[in-house]
Amino acid sequence: MATNISRETLTKLCEILVEKRNTSARREGLTRFERQALKEGVARNTDIGDYLITTETRAFSIIEHIFEELLVPFGIAQQSVGRRPVDPEDEITLTQALNAVDATALIIGLQRVGLQVEPSRLVRELTKTLDGREVLTSNELEIVLYDHYVGRRRTVLNAAQGPIHPLWPETTHQDEAGYRFTMKWDGDAVVWLEVLGPRYRKPEPQEHTICEYCGHSYYTNNTQEARIHSEVHSRKKQMIDPQPDEQFAERLSALGRAGELVDQSSPLWMHGAVCDRAFEFKREFKYDFVQWDGSSTRRAGEDWQGWLFAADDMGAIAGACGFMRRDGAIEGPEWSLQWIWLAPKYRRAGLLEARWPSFLQAYGDFDIERPLSPAMQAFVRKHGTQSQQAALPAE
Repeated sequence: MATNISRETLTKLCEILVEKRNTSARREGLTRFERQALKEGVARNTDIGDYLITTETRAFSIIEHIFEELLVPFGIAQQSVGRRPVDPEDEITLTQALNAVDATALIIGLQRVGLQVEPSRLVRELTKTLDGREVLTSNELEIVLYDHYVGRRRTVLNAAQGPIHPLWPETTHQDEAGYRFTMKWDGDAVVWLEVLGPRYRKPEPQEHTICEYCGHSYYTNNTQEARIHSEVHSRKKQMIDPQPDEQFAERLSALGRAGELVDQSSPLWMHGAVCDRAFEFKREFKYDFVQWDGSSTRRAGEDWQGWLFAADDMGAIAGACGFMRRDGAIEGPEWSLQWIWLAPKYRRAGLLEARWPSFLQAYGDFDIERPLSPAMQAFVRKHGTQSQQAALPAE
């Protein structure tokens, strides 16, 4: 975190940080301030100041007078609160305060820069209220991620009005808890402070790379990118090297070749399987859009039919294709074969040839969406109808 702060406040903060830490026993139960903040949902600034100096007394308890100057650098919004009136006409007296979440985020931030404060008790209680929430504010995220990041962060506070001058002197300090501080000075004022937590480790460099197997581009040493790549890689592996599919095998056993048909009566997983292979076709042949109307959450419309090609009786899905019923206003065949994709290991293995006669029986002398790959052109020249062959480019 890099942010702006006044020189005066930053210098006073560093006066605290370079002083020897106090020794105190760790408290497990909630303090009076913490109980009140949780009960009312807010903490008044005066109460926050009183609370901070119960544990952070260094530099003559100056934290009580400067913590409000750290709200903006920590990205915390000041609020005003007042007692609910007995009568709407009653005069309401407002005082500056933070809600309980923001007050806890402030204490987390103060601990992150090396101050002697303990947010864990408030974190423990507030985390319970955030369980099950998928969307969180930045300060709520500080709370739910506290246990993972405590002591691991790097924080930078910048009070310089411009670039850091290379001749400004630098001092370093490490306190008894393992926090490491680097300060840059302009005369008697600290203008730049870096704080490294006791468990901070410099992140490994992130490099952009492309997986040769699945084609996914991602950054290394990034947990989210690694998770997405793992999902894409696994899905690609299932496309390229399909394994037996129990659901598909059961359907084939019950219906035979007819079990490969995917229409509005088919289960959603079959529509999703066709969709996955439509994506593979789009990626491999550089099309602009996916030529399939369904997905794992929605069946394709009545003008669409797909087929899953079984590689064997065990239900491995070798590939798929999609047919679309053409608009009646368009001259020509009623149906069009929009695309067909087979895993490379199953190409030229006779799977399409074995199904072509049944396709002609089901869809008539259907059109074939162009352009065609060289392999598909060769197939149509050998197995296509006269009109399908006539639509091919001249050799």
